[in-house]
Amino acid sequence: SSSSSSSSSSKDQDWVGDRIIVDSVAYDSLPAVGKLIEELKVADPNTGFKPRMIRTIIDLHPSDTTATTSTGAPASTDAAAASCTATMSDLYSEQYIEMVGVNRAVSGRRNRYVYGYSSVFEPGCVGLIKVDVAVPGNAQRYAPPEGTVLQEPLFV
Repeated sequence: SSSSSSSSSSKDQDWVGDRIIVDSVAYDSLPAVGKLIEELKVADPNTGFKPRMIRTIIDLHPSDTTATTSTGAPASTDAAAASCTATMSDLYSEQYIEMVGVNRAVSGRRNRYVYGYSSVFEPGCVGLIKVDVAVPGNAQRYAPPEGTVLQEPLFV
């Protein structure tokens, strides 16, 4: 998975340290394995294999910047963590995507693109996907020539 935080531009400074943004691949349920998956795929070919790219935003200070206990004393780290809120939204779910990555030069900072592996094992369906996280649903796909095998995208 990849994570994003802030860049140094002044418009981003209002949330530096207040939110954690995580872009990742999620499944509605863990994929089934073995004979069970084959039986389930008769009814639905996509059973157990519906990855989609999501964004989770964790607001570290949803209502107040200082967490306190019921007595007014400063809260412990555990109590402060319990006051966090999280929201999730789909970034990309048009095609199968797994093994996402970002260029390490932007890891941990605000970034615009996440790259992934298109994992449908049919002729013409294996490829790399570039997801524009600034525009949910927007992605470009590269399909290599037949006979080419692709795996997790890495930056060198």
